[in-house]
Amino acid sequence: MSLTASRFAQESIQHALAILQADLPADLRSQVRSGDYLPGLLTQLPFITVAATSKIVRNTGLGGTIALKQAEVDGTLVDLGYITGAVGMGELTLTLWAVTRPQLDAVRNAVTALTWPGRRREWEAPPGVLNRATLLSCQLAQTSASLVAPLPPAPPHFTINANNTDLRSAPANNAPVLGQAQQNQIFELLGRNADAGFVQGCCFNGQPFWVAAGAVITSIPLTSIPIVPAPVAMPVAASRRRRTEATATPTVASRAEIDPGTAILATSTTPAVTAWRQDLLYTTQLEITEEPLTVSGESITELRITQQLGANGQLLHTERIRVTASGAQVVNNF
Repeated sequence: MSLTASRFAQESIQHALAILQADLPADLRSQVRSGDYLPGLLTQLPFITVAATSKIVRNTGLGGTIALKQAEVDGTLVDLGYITGAVGMGELTLTLWAVTRPQLDAVRNAVTALTWPGRRREWEAPPGVLNRATLLSCQLAQTSASLVAPLPPAPPHFTINANNTDLRSAPANNAPVLGQAQQNQIFELLGRNADAGFVQGCCFNGQPFWVAAGAVITSIPLTSIPIVPAPVAMPVAASRRRRTEATATPTVASRAEIDPGTAILATSTTPAVTAWRQDLLYTTQLEITEEPLTVSGESITELRITQQLGANGQLLHTERIRVTASGAQVVNNF
């Protein structure tokens, strides 16, 4: 897969996760985990895994550049907005895992009821352009049977055994504190330092961290955890540490964001675990949109894109509105 196709696949996954986290009913959203889970742990069910592939990626502007769409109105060329730079079409697979069949049915019904077409992500502002990724179409194409299936084995992990446990950048008590974890939070176990005083876990804000071994319960004996190279601890001022602790919230990121290598253990003693499983396959079209930072000398504070889709998911109408300090302006309607 090319880098461009990989980018579109990853964008599709992130976009799907954002929709699930925002739009699932509140009662399910508090129970269902999406993406930040450890396979094989029944205590985390129900959860949803998300995977995507890009089949076609094409540029809509010459050489991948952004083209200006214009039309003649009363003899004058009118700016109708910038057309998108690239479009990717592919497939998105949501795999639902649950403890019981009714629980699986509840999750499936909630997911299939979501308004997947026409959804868009938040603004990002790199130098020169404002970017927005818009999921133009996401149609359910195939639903597998509901089956009892084996869960992937859980990797070695540990459980935090006290509230407000410090997560550090290195295996030392004076290393900078990246954030704090709460009791019963579960993280993947990557390794330990030489004296087994600290263990390394995944992940905080997408990065591995270190935590005192006495503050966790590991799923395998400390002596069987491999030793991993430790970064040099750089002390941090107490005042700065307190600010970091007050603002940071630990999250569990995908294993794909790091390369733990030999620190990931393959354990043959992991018991077989089964759960209810169902796959939902969607066809997708993801559009990467770019707009200028300013128009008529004014900064664009927001770009609103509304779309009307036909019953079969065909795009019928798009309206793009630029918002500046002077107000909202419709820049295209096509």
